[in-house]
Amino acid sequence: NTKAIINYERAKRLAPGNADIKYNLEMAQKATVDKIETLPEIFFVRWYKGFVNSFSVDGWAYFSVASFLLLLIMLSMFLFSNYMVVKKIGFFVGIIMLFTTIWSITVAYNRYNSELEHNQAIITAPSVAIKSSPDNSGNDLFVVHEGLKVDIVSTIGSWYNVRLADGNEGWISSSDLERI
Repeated sequence: NTKAIINYERAKRLAPGNADIKYNLEMAQKATVDKIETLPEIFFVRWYKGFVNSFSVDGWAYFSVASFLLLLIMLSMFLFSNYMVVKKIGFFVGIIMLFTTIWSITVAYNRYNSELEHNQAIITAPSVAIKSSPDNSGNDLFVVHEGLKVDIVSTIGSWYNVRLADGNEGWISSSDLERI
């Protein structure tokens, strides 16, 4: 089940809007032992992430190119038209398309960088104690089980500082998890 979760998470990264991947990932996660409640996000952050993840990097790049082409069309309408109404429409729609182009390029760049970052991992050991320091002699803070998704905060040697979805942090050996 753990390998399935890892591969569904990787597939979700490549196709974030795919409903089948989301469903299969949810089914695989139901079989995990740990049921961690996520910290709530502010509604507009959740909306923004949902909107940004609705397209892949290529989708945002195509949207950027299309908005840039519309910007060029509006610019040519503004520069070469003899009618004042057409010039005004070309100017105002051109300004909107300029901001849309800049925004969509920024979103595509951020999505590209997020796909390159591998700062999330899945616990692969059947049961592992999260430590308070990056060595075996550290105090045990809590126990997690295989299949749990964690965020990697930092690295020291072969130890990762991980954060759970509920905000708890601790150290885990690199042999007990696999990066997504």
